[in-house]
Amino acid sequence: MAENATLARPYAEAVFRLADAGGTLAAWSGTLGTLARVAAHPDMQKCLAKYDLTAVQLRELFLSLCPGDLSAEAKTFVGC
Repeated sequence: MAENATLARPYAEAVFRLADAGGTLAAWSGTLGTLARVAAHPDMQKCLAKYDLTAVQLRELFLSLCPGDLSAEAKTFVGC
């Protein structure tokens, strides 16, 4: 589990800096909650574990499951 935290830290810090600089902390908080719910869904977990899907396919599938419109920055974040 510590490995996941280590991998996630640079992304979390980057998003925080982006949101803080843009005055969008509340919006990013909601966006990250949405992304976390999509990522945690059992069906999405199964898709993430498949090795026959390309990164582009996974990204597009993930984004298609996100309700509402994501900002361009959030879409880029998903593609990291």
